Amino acid sequence: MVMINKNFAVMPWIINAIPMTELDAIQEWLTDCSVTYTAGQASLSWKQVMNLVKADDTFYEDQDEMGEPKPAGWQFLQADDDDDGDQGEDGDDDDD
Repeated sequence: MVMINKNFAVMPWIINAIPMTELDAIQEWLTDCSVTYTAGQASLSWKQVMNLVKADDTFYEDQDEMGEPKPAGWQFLQADDDDDGDQGEDGDDDDD
């Protein structure tokens, strides 16, 4: 599980040890707290992902600079995942 802060200058928090038996309860809790999440099997290089996100001025838009359609925001994480999780993944903590 990875928690991404709303302040993109803060690196994501990576949690490596979650019992699979608790995963549904955690996802339900995130939903109850209005925290969006994406469930997937891919292991990502979060430093690279965050560098791309910070450099993309059109990150939350559904078109790129050339007007071509693209996934808006964190929807790119669902490109290969057809599970029924919510879109995106935001940390709810603000360290400001």
